[in-house]
Amino acid sequence: MITPYEKCPQFERCSVNACPLHPDYPELTSSPLDPETVCKAQRPTRVAIANQFHESLRFGGLTVKEHDKKTRRENRTPMEVQLDLEWGKEMRDIKALRKSEL
Repeated sequence: MITPYEKCPQFERCSVNACPLHPDYPELTSSPLDPETVCKAQRPTRVAIANQFHESLRFGGLTVKEHDKKTRRENRTPMEVQLDLEWGKEMRDIKALRKSEL
């Protein structure tokens, strides 16, 4: 049976021990002496592979940091969502203003 990490396009040349596509992730660790400690596969690639292995990957192919961010976004209150939308609109307005000043 093929494992999720074997489907990764980086598999043949990857030496990351803490692979987000490994069923035991995030319990896996990397030594500081390892030549590679960070997964080089892009998030969309990892998520697409993880979708083929529904129950076997606890974080769905995401890194711990990506999973935490996703969880925080999904657990926002309606007020937090509204504040984020307003903040984004303000940032777009500021960027447009700066661009027009050039």
